[in-house]
Amino acid sequence: MAKRIVSLVLAAVMLLTGLSAAVMALAQGSLPTGFLALADWSDQAVKEHLRRYPSLEQIAPTLLLSVGAKEQDGIFITENYLLENISPSNPLIEMENTAGIDQFLTKHNLPAIMMLIPTACAIKQQELPANAVLFNQKSMIADTYSDLAGLVSTVDAYTALFSAKDQYTYYRTESNLTGLGGYYLYTALAARLGLSARPLSEFDIEHLAQDYYGDLYQRSNYKGIRPDLITLYRFSRYNRQYLLTCTDNGETRQYSTLFPTHLAVLESPISVLFGGIGQRLDLSVVSPFEESMLIFGDETATAYLPFLAAHYGRITLVDLSRATPDQLAAIELDEYNRVMFAFSVDYYINTPLTQALSFIP
Repeated sequence: MAKRIVSLVLAAVMLLTGLSAAVMALAQGSLPTGFLALADWSDQAVKEHLRRYPSLEQIAPTLLLSVGAKEQDGIFITENYLLENISPSNPLIEMENTAGIDQFLTKHNLPAIMMLIPTACAIKQQELPANAVLFNQKSMIADTYSDLAGLVSTVDAYTALFSAKDQYTYYRTESNLTGLGGYYLYTALAARLGLSARPLSEFDIEHLAQDYYGDLYQRSNYKGIRPDLITLYRFSRYNRQYLLTCTDNGETRQYSTLFPTHLAVLESPISVLFGGIGQRLDLSVVSPFEESMLIFGDETATAYLPFLAAHYGRITLVDLSRATPDQLAAIELDEYNRVMFAFSVDYYINTPLTQALSFIP
């Protein structure tokens, strides 16, 4: 009963807000004619009117939650998470990316592995309303792997993450995986690479920030979600020395750690993870291992790289969507033992990659 009363009160306030916006529009002579034009105008007018009163801006998402309609501007508002509902902006992008990777691997004849990583809305299905309409990420991953059969080894990231769907594997307010989610990816990846996955007990755990709010929080009007915890996983079984080189927008920065923690104050807590993912990241590790890997990937790499680095002497990560033609042309493929394509599904279906691959000699 209390919930119904709250819903009625909120609905009344929203109605008054809409009427107030309409009165202002009439006074200015800007009220449109026609049903469709009026519907579009009313949606935008109410949003703009609410922004003038920050205390009222929470009413719309709170009302949505109270009546069970939990999606707003492409973001599902749930009790525990903000979950982005992804879909292809252009169906041709996914097809062209797969064809481009096919051509690249056929041309270079490289040992390659591919990992397509589902986003939170595909894994945290227990959080979503029963009638939620989602892009079928599991099917898309299977189809892409089938199209590239014989050219790449594939990693079943979906099963690894879905088996841990009740754990804190994705940020609540950020469209990325947590360090724990990265560990589950790493275990699936290690199996395909022929590596023995190291247990979590061999990593020191540091909680860097407990009040982090990510990109989805900034995009959503709803501010009732708990902040995120940023956790660093440092390999501690054996001593390792690192040289991390981050290149972005013509600037190169070097660190002697995987996690330059001073960036939490200078930039943001999330930039502590490998200095933030720029155009190119080079990691050299003083360890018994000499193997090297070239990764074409995205920001999801910050989740699994702390674990993968325990097995390699050199790892290079390149963001194909951001790297310049000159940076791509400078890549020496014969310097690496293996190449990996590792993208979130959202990145893969919405980011053209084929032209960038063509610049690599």
